[in-house]
Amino acid sequence: MSLFGLFGPKVKKELLDSHLKNLWEVAMSDGHIDDREVNLLLKIAKRHGVGRGRVNKIKGKMDAIEFFKPDNDKERFDQMYDLVMMMMADSEIDENEMRVCNKYAEKLGFDKRIVDDLVVSISSNITVGNDSEETKERIKHMLKL
Repeated sequence: MSLFGLFGPKVKKELLDSHLKNLWEVAMSDGHIDDREVNLLLKIAKRHGVGRGRVNKIKGKMDAIEFFKPDNDKERFDQMYDLVMMMMADSEIDENEMRVCNKYAEKLGFDKRIVDDLVVSISSNITVGNDSEETKERIKHMLKL
């Protein structure tokens, strides 16, 4: 099931556009977009049935896309996980990327400490970009979420 499989088409689109916009914001927050960040963004989009054209369209209208908070814990965690993966995609964690991830942690209803916890957990459990649902669930369990 996709990240937004429980919602109708309009809400599903708003949730997904919001999430992809948030990922773009993290990717751009350090002042440059690395190919690894773009590839991760496209991989996440593809997982949800979204192609490169829509991803680029979202990047072009970021100011018009509002934040949309998922209404269940799995989706909130999945979004937070993706955001931290994006922050780590270029193998450098910039202060601005951390600030943006912390902002979204709070908007998603998490304590900001989840960002640090996810960085440590992801670093010790996977190679960025080669994660699996099983690994994600193990990290979620380790963090007691």
